[in-house]
Amino acid sequence: MAKDFIINYNHLTLDIISDCKLSIPFNPRKGGKAPPIFLDVKALWDTGATGCVITKKIAKKMSLKPVGKSEVRHAGGKSYENVYLISVLLPNGKGSPMVKVTECPDVEGRFDFIIGMNVIALGDFCIQNISGKSKFTFKM
Repeated sequence: MAKDFIINYNHLTLDIISDCKLSIPFNPRKGGKAPPIFLDVKALWDTGATGCVITKKIAKKMSLKPVGKSEVRHAGGKSYENVYLISVLLPNGKGSPMVKVTECPDVEGRFDFIIGMNVIALGDFCIQNISGKSKFTFKM
């Protein structure tokens, strides 16, 4: 069953930042292990990012172990960064148990995680700007 969540802004927004929960990879359908503890983070929704990105600070805080390296293209050029597998839980309670994320340097700002198109493409993403106010809806 699809479940959406909505963020209403009292102004036109230039970025979408929401709550998000991250954990080590966990698939509840496989059973067995107890669910991991989820870490609450702020996430930037970025349709220009093909994949999700996690800061070094959060990867370290979660004690993540790299599963490889990948070439990453970004505003500063390109670099080779660690790749991790994590579980992502969105504000609507829906999530993805095995999301591949690349690492980025820590950023000073309002978020520690970027939700890229590898997650956004799993649902319906809508941004509306009406009468000077923005409304973001995501249904998965």
